[in-house]
Amino acid sequence: MTTLDTELLTTTEPQPSTLAYLHWVLDNLGYDTDRIFHGEITEQPYEQLLLSVAKNAKGEDLILRLISAEDVFNSISPSPAPEGVTDTFQFVVNMPLKISGDQVEQVTHLAGALNRFVPFGAFAFNEAEGLCFRYSLITLQGQVPAELIVETIESTGFFIEKWHRQPFLE
Repeated sequence: MTTLDTELLTTTEPQPSTLAYLHWVLDNLGYDTDRIFHGEITEQPYEQLLLSVAKNAKGEDLILRLISAEDVFNSISPSPAPEGVTDTFQFVVNMPLKISGDQVEQVTHLAGALNRFVPFGAFAFNEAEGLCFRYSLITLQGQVPAELIVETIESTGFFIEKWHRQPFLE
């Protein structure tokens, strides 16, 4: 578990976006994060934070994507999202797998079984994305609980590390 330095959470410097602030916090806590800016990737024209939360059997990083749901809405809607009182953050980890037709049912059942053990979020499977873990966190607008974001990242990493290594998935 990472201990937060309260000085990192009480900055008075203006931040261009909530994800920019979280990028700054996570970098200062020693996380290796990458930030994808608005419009940097044509297929996903919204801001994202990326960080490794686990390794697969081949030693490859499994990447958590942290996304603002409001940014996604604004990128696909002709009119901006209505002003609200909340911010919604989506945590997504895709675990790319090569699944044969006879394993689809097993993986779907595995996702359901894993969901019985996780206290938040959900594992899901679809053939386009493979096995993934998703969680949405709703906060009061403009009041980013950095400690909760860090705890969610740490817990997600634990779940992914613990459960992604099923024998028939490697």
